Amino acid sequence: MGAYNNLAGYARLRDRMYALFPRLKERAIRWRAP
Repeated sequence: MGAYNNLAGYARLRDRMYALFPRLKERAIRWRAP
């Protein structure tokens, strides 16, 4: 279950970064778009 905990922690950290940097979220969405 260690991998699941790491994934959850990463998602939480990512959400926190997106909350702090809204433009980073826009860039990430644009970068992930095919």
